[in-house]
Order: sequence, then structure tokens, then C-alpha cells
Amino acid sequence: MEYRILGATGLKVSRLGFGCIKFKGCTQDDVTAALHRALDLGINVFDTARNYGDSEEKIGRAIASRRDDYVISTKSAGRSAEALLADLETSLGNLRMDWVDILFLHTVSSPDCYAQVTAHGGALDGALEARKQGKTRHVAVSVHRDLATMRHVIDHPAFEAL
Repeated sequence: MEYRILGATGLKVSRLGFGCIKFKGCTQDDVTAALHRALDLGINVFDTARNYGDSEEKIGRAIASRRDDYVISTKSAGRSAEALLADLETSLGNLRMDWVDILFLHTVSSPDCYAQVTAHGGALDGALEARKQGKTRHVAVSVHRDLATMRHVIDHPAFEAL
């Protein structure tokens, strides 16, 4: 497996990552087998989100015991600091973890949304507080199809990955 450094995080991640959105339709046994097989093949980065059904719970049950073997990211669509922090607490419980490697602000896909999450009291403030508390190591943003917003994210010093 080839590995790369992810953005400005310093994290060494496998070139191939594992998106977990489809776990909401899978049995726990299938999820456990898939995640352990991926780890055994050298895949070390897994991505989930609060709105991916029961994906976080299944991941937590499957691989929480191998926490040192992988990088996990989750996402929050909360737009305020308060909403993001509440989402993160739920995610941590679901994942059976004290912290995640990367916390994404989810689907920040317009200049207006970007302005909302980066405003005082916005989701970015919550993510930075979570990092200060040790509940996430890195802060990132997911953007879908909006180049202007991507440029803003790239230029913002708080965001470590896109």
C-alpha cells in the first residue's frame, strides 16, 4: 500500500481510503469483516459522518479495539459551534472513542454556508474548541462542487484538509 501525508495534518494515510456511507445497509458482521480486511490490506483511513445512518455505531463495534491502527474522520453538518459540539459528542459515543483524528465541517458548499460556519459562534469555533479539548486532532471541510468555497477553505489557516 502506498501512503501520503494528508493536507496540513501530518497524518500518514493510505492512498486508498474507505468511505463508510454504505454501512447503513449492512450487517454488523459484514462491516466488521470489511473493516478488518481493509486494515489487514494496509488501508488505514476511514471516513464516516453523523448522517450516515448507523455507520458510526457499526465502526465503533468493529474496530474500536484497533484504535492505533487507523485514522478516522467524521463529519458534522451543524452550522453553529453548539450544534457541531453536540454532534461530535454523539459521534464519539457511537464510535466508542475519546477523540477522532479529523473532524470535518460537512457539505460547506456555498459562499453563504462558508460565511456561516466561519462566523463568530459558527461551526469552525466549535471545531477549534473540540481540538483544544482533545476531542479531535485536526479540522477539515468537505465541499461539493463549489470552487469558490474550495478556494476560501484552502486559504483559511484553520483548515488542515479539504
